[in-house]
Amino acid sequence: MMAFRHAEPGEAENLAWWRLHAVRLARLALMPVAEASRLSPLPAPPAKALSWWQGVKYRLGRLRVMEEVAPARYLAKLR
Repeated sequence: MMAFRHAEPGEAENLAWWRLHAVRLARLALMPVAEASRLSPLPAPPAKALSWWQGVKYRLGRLRVMEEVAPARYLAKLR
């Protein structure tokens, strides 16, 4: 979370948000359901962190963040 909060706006911030997303998914997989429900939510994604289609779903309130995958432009950089 600290890396995301202190990241420079732009691509660094977008990558930090997707890394935070990946860590959250891994952590949820290891936690019991009762503990997982007490985790604080992810912060809102930065403006350019989502793909076009993810952005549309986000604006419509239909984006399920925990089920999404990083856009292709970030996948190679996240590995």
